[in-house]
Amino acid sequence: MTKIEINNVSMHYEIDNHNLSTLENINLNLEDGEFVSIIGPSGCGKSTLIDIIAGLKKPSKGEVKVGDEKVYGPGPDLGVVFQDYSLFPWMTSFENLYFAIEHTNKNSSKEEMSAKAKKYLEIVGLSNFASKFPNTLSGGMRQRLAIARMFATNPKVFLMDEPFGALDALNRVHMQDLLLYLWSRGNSRETTLYVTHDVDEAILLSDKIVIMTPSPGKIKDIIEVEFERPRCRSNLVKCAEYIRLRSDLLSILNEEMLDALSLQKKHMRDLV
Repeated sequence: MTKIEINNVSMHYEIDNHNLSTLENINLNLEDGEFVSIIGPSGCGKSTLIDIIAGLKKPSKGEVKVGDEKVYGPGPDLGVVFQDYSLFPWMTSFENLYFAIEHTNKNSSKEEMSAKAKKYLEIVGLSNFASKFPNTLSGGMRQRLAIARMFATNPKVFLMDEPFGALDALNRVHMQDLLLYLWSRGNSRETTLYVTHDVDEAILLSDKIVIMTPSPGKIKDIIEVEFERPRCRSNLVKCAEYIRLRSDLLSILNEEMLDALSLQKKHMRDLV
């Protein structure tokens, strides 16, 4: 069963009477339970694509379907985590979770919603910070809270836009492991589209890796990641197939970066 269907999606903006294209004819299907990562040069439209799927932006052309339903706007079936956490600063950790659960589990009692919020705070190791406000938490704690909120609301799909991009290396490793644990702990895995610049992160997490070209973003290639799950980071990095795949991905990305730099130089010459 196809969970996310992206059909001929393009995105254009008009700035100072000039037409700017950020995405061109994106076609991509995510099957039920797949974890798919998108990598590519900065400015290739990865975040724009996430916004379109989440219903936060309307494409200039094409459509997105989640299940059999066309996406017209944001909804409870679409769980989104951004790099900037998107937490309510005037609410405590517990209140941020409770508020999200309350608006996606309307048939639950207050006691059930409260228990669920406490359960997810415990799962992500924030039980002792339930009464703390986001500005008193570290970046890693805030992102743990954002991840807990997404899982607690039980969306049909997860959309994640560089959620660990601002974290230091140790926190990033911890959050990757936490995400994999939460994603694989139930009977079924949520369909996930994940934007990252980190090749190692993409290999560790993904079933498929989508490589995009410089702006306007197009899909250059889709790479299958065939390592069995569950994956052990320390064993994976020693594997010859992992080293080969990592090298291939970096080589493709380097080609795209050189193309992007060449295009920028051409634009600069045209301006002069």
